[in-house]
Amino acid sequence: MNHSTTTGMTRAEAIAARLRETILSGGFVSGERLVEIKLAQALTVSQNTVRDALRILEQEGWVVKNPRRGVYVRTLNTADATELCALIASVETLALTWALEQPDKALRAELRGLLTAASKAASAGQPQEAFKRLIGFHMRIGIASKPLTAEVLETLYNQIRLLEALRQARAPRAAHELQRLIDSHEAIMEAIDVGDADAACQC
Repeated sequence: MNHSTTTGMTRAEAIAARLRETILSGGFVSGERLVEIKLAQALTVSQNTVRDALRILEQEGWVVKNPRRGVYVRTLNTADATELCALIASVETLALTWALEQPDKALRAELRGLLTAASKAASAGQPQEAFKRLIGFHMRIGIASKPLTAEVLETLYNQIRLLEALRQARAPRAAHELQRLIDSHEAIMEAIDVGDADAACQC
């Protein structure tokens, strides 16, 4: 791979990260069209770079491309959310089982650290940061299982993050709801600590 291609990909990834954060912060709303030329002008990059960035976001599940109509921020309805949660439950059951096949103190310490960070963010009145840490908890389990499983979970949890961003924009999660969510993850952590994948999946 030549230097210009590497540089182009790096720039595209950086632009993808900026667009991703804009989506999460509500700067782009569900169903909104992302116009390449306008984004290129706003971000002072080439249209090709924006196109590559949007392709990255499409692969990650943040946007969808409609032929001859353009690229749009993904829209998720109630049925989609139900299906998404069912898929995650199934895939994460496998991920937990595989991740806990071998005792891993480093993994447990990292998961515990993510929960501690989530609790601190919640106490500081930063619900989005707390939720991000909880998603990181699940993503780390995926990484500890198998490569393809980790890829699938990453795409699924990206859509969960999108759902949460939409929820926060419409009706911010109350402090007690967030604490209940953190408590449920503490229960998962307790099951992981004793290597009980079945109990962890039921929490």
